[in-house]
Amino acid sequence: MFRRHSVPDIVGSLRVDQAWGSAQISAAAHQIRGGWYGNNSTGAGANGTPFAAPSDTFGFAVDAGVSVNLPWAKGDRFYVEGAYSEGAPSYAGWSGGVQGGYAVFQRFNGGNVAAAYAFESIFGNLASTGATGHQLTTSWTIGAGLEHYWTPALRTSWFGSYNQTSYNSTAQTLFCSSPQSPIRSAAAPFVAPTGAVAVAGCNPDFNVWNVGTRTIWNPVPNLDVGLEVMYSKLETKHDPALTRLNFAGSNGRAVGLCAPSSEGVFSGLFRIQRNFWP
Repeated sequence: MFRRHSVPDIVGSLRVDQAWGSAQISAAAHQIRGGWYGNNSTGAGANGTPFAAPSDTFGFAVDAGVSVNLPWAKGDRFYVEGAYSEGAPSYAGWSGGVQGGYAVFQRFNGGNVAAAYAFESIFGNLASTGATGHQLTTSWTIGAGLEHYWTPALRTSWFGSYNQTSYNSTAQTLFCSSPQSPIRSAAAPFVAPTGAVAVAGCNPDFNVWNVGTRTIWNPVPNLDVGLEVMYSKLETKHDPALTRLNFAGSNGRAVGLCAPSSEGVFSGLFRIQRNFWP
C-alpha cells in the first residue's frame, strides 16, 4: 500500500507566446511514500524481512510542447507534445498512480481481458535480495493534432497519441511472483504465484494508442455543437498461452480467470455546449 504525500509536487515551467504560436517546457518532482508490507502491520515478513515501509523517494517528469499557428486560415494550428516520467505516471497521462487515482485499466472481450497497471512504483521482498525498495515505473507519451477552420463557424480537428509504460526487471519479478499479483499460470489447475518464482510469460509492460477526429459548429457566439469519434487500443505484453489474469469480480462480471489480450474500442461523443462567461 501507499501513504499520502508529506511533500507537495514541485512543478516549474517556462513558456513563450509569439505571433507564430507558443512553446513550453516543464518539469515536476513527485514524492512516493510506501506503507507497511502485507496488511499494514509490523512483524516478521517473507524471507525474515520485517514488514517495514521502504524509504521515501521521489519520481520525476519532464514535458515539452509546441503549438504553431498555420497560415492558410485564421485559427488553424498544429501542435505536438511529449512527456517522460519515472514514478510519476500522472504527468504522462495516467491519473494519480495508485494514490487515489485511476491506475488499473481493463477491457473485456468474452473470456479475454486487456488489463494494464499504471503504478507509480512496486516494492516488496525477493528471495534473492530481500527488501527491494521502490522500483519506479516508467511512462512516456507523445501526442499531436491539427485543427482547421473550414469557415469561421466550422472547424475540424484530427489527433492521435501514443503511450508506453514499462517496469524494470526487479519490478517485473515482483509483479509476476507475488501471491497478491493478479497473474496466474495457464498450466492446469491455474497455479498461483508462490512469491519466489515469476510466472512464465508474465510481462506487465503495456502500450496505449489512439486516433480521432472532432468537428465543431459554432452557429452563434458561445454556442458549440460538436461530434467526436475516436479509436483507442490497449496493447498488453502477457503471453496468453502461459498466463491468466485473476479477476476479483465487479460491475456484474463474475469472479474468474481471463486470458490476457490486446483490445481496442471505438468511442463517440456528441455535445451541445453553451458558454455564459465570458
